Amino acid sequence: MVGCLSMNRSLLAFSVANVRLGLDAMHVQEVVPSARLVTPPELPPLLRGFLSINHTLVPVIRLEKLVLPAPYSSDLPLRLTDRLVITRICGQNLAWVVGNDLELLPYRTRDLSPVPEDHVLNDCADSILPEEPPVILLNPEKLLLEAERLRIEQLRARELDRLTLITAPTPALQSA
Repeated sequence: MVGCLSMNRSLLAFSVANVRLGLDAMHVQEVVPSARLVTPPELPPLLRGFLSINHTLVPVIRLEKLVLPAPYSSDLPLRLTDRLVITRICGQNLAWVVGNDLELLPYRTRDLSPVPEDHVLNDCADSILPEEPPVILLNPEKLLLEAERLRIEQLRARELDRLTLITAPTPALQSA
């Protein structure tokens, strides 16, 4: 007899602008405390800046701008109690700011309900975990458009070059 397979999984649940979201834990690299971000000039509205970890720049996106309608996606300030969720999505490290209400939740794939067709979140979610409150499970492959991924990578590379120039030792002036 062939039955419906249900996989046991875990997701990281968090809130962004009072909306309960989740991401399958297999995409989460780590969660770090709030930190100072590198904010180069000409950042697009989608980016908060870059988190510098071990000489690597991780883009920090404004997740609220991607998934929430304009009235709810205003520039939320970075607070000391916030956390940065660092993910690995489509071969690229990406981070975003969440509140300190993180929770690791077990779930079974059969427990997920599809997102209603009229649901907002910019088509970045596929399913809902019926918890209290419900957790909207983000689809990591739908968070960024390919053009957004490329633009973020260009900005990251440019900022890394700029930081390398700033921190490079200057040659000693030669005396005549």
